[in-house]
Amino acid sequence: RQICLESIHLAVCPPIIARPGFDHCWPEPGLGQSDAGGGSRDLARILQIEKNVFPNSAWTRAMISNELTLKVDRKTWVIDSDKELVGYCMLRYGLNEVHLINMAVDPSLQKMGIGKKLLIHFLDNIPKDSSAYLEVKRGNFPAIKLYLNAGFKDIAIREDYYSDGEDAIVMCLKK
Repeated sequence: RQICLESIHLAVCPPIIARPGFDHCWPEPGLGQSDAGGGSRDLARILQIEKNVFPNSAWTRAMISNELTLKVDRKTWVIDSDKELVGYCMLRYGLNEVHLINMAVDPSLQKMGIGKKLLIHFLDNIPKDSSAYLEVKRGNFPAIKLYLNAGFKDIAIREDYYSDGEDAIVMCLKK
């Protein structure tokens, strides 16, 4: 399947999951998840991608839905192509830090620069003088390479962190 990166639109959603045409979508009067062009459809698509990318440790519908709820400490960036959501990046904010808690790209579109584009967009939008943190499976070499190339450093190991018993590498980038 061919994809043109120039046609991919990034959208921020707290809690709105925007479709193409919304470069930055902030809550406005009268707008909400269901009014933004398919909130439940996007939740279903995120869940589908989640299960395909993480078959043994996928988040549940409730966990994903919780991240899409309007709360000041969280944001979800989505990336779509041809009006179809193809990737997402879920964030949690703390004092002077941002945690990338979940990120995935549709497996049929991986290795095309979409994850990199989403990660760069995330890093370009974190507050100045903040740190970005994430955990990644010790065996997820493509993701580790992506994060290292973006400037993240290994800072710790969390043993048996994932439900399948795999360790997590904790990574940090100071901006």
